[in-house]
Amino acid sequence: MNAEPLVAHHDGVRLAGSLWHPERKARALVLMYPGSGPSDRDNDVLFPPIRAALLDAGAAVCSFDKRGVGGSSGDWLDADIPLQAADLAAGLAAAREVVGDLPTGLFGHSQGGWVVLEAAAQDAVGFVITNSGPAVGPREQETYSTAQTLRLARLARPRGAGGAPHLHAGDGPARAAVRHRVAARPGPSPDRRARRRRRLRPRRSRPVGLRRTRDAPRSAGRPPHDGRPAARAVRRR
Repeated sequence: MNAEPLVAHHDGVRLAGSLWHPERKARALVLMYPGSGPSDRDNDVLFPPIRAALLDAGAAVCSFDKRGVGGSSGDWLDADIPLQAADLAAGLAAAREVVGDLPTGLFGHSQGGWVVLEAAAQDAVGFVITNSGPAVGPREQETYSTAQTLRLARLARPRGAGGAPHLHAGDGPARAAVRHRVAARPGPSPDRRARRRRRLRPRRSRPVGLRRTRDAPRSAGRPPHDGRPAARAVRRR
């Protein structure tokens, strides 16, 4: 596998990446776009094995560091989905200048699934692959994620009076206010907590040999039945 550096420019930002060539003549070009956060061209450890499989199949593969990551300038926090899709289009144009007119596809992981779909709507490509990508839009996904975060914050808030909420670094005023409201809500009453503990308490189980059957009479102080004499009598017959 042969790799060469690849650089694209968009919106005053330098996007650093690599273009990998298969051993034989390339039959297609695949641009791989990473997931959310400060992801590089390898998307941590996810892309290299997938890239190797694509190269073995005869496809050239390219990917780029996101803004502010690795050799790229800018800041990934400033790039929403449409802007990332525009960065992808710039990287794809740079790769096409090297490999020529080949069937082209996009591969997006996680949040990158939204990005490649957005880019495909703006540029004609042969195929799109979303790997571990959400099946809903960003607004629905983020609404669900925020609701789950608040639910977990409510379950993990300090119990009892005077417990101060834990504020994460980087919280804005709106989210900090929400965390304050969530942490200030009263927890379950002692009776409710006791009922919950009783429901979660594992039931005691007796050994099978000591379990009393439905038809066995209740007896107090009666010694247990010894079946050995009866067994010996059966054997004598």
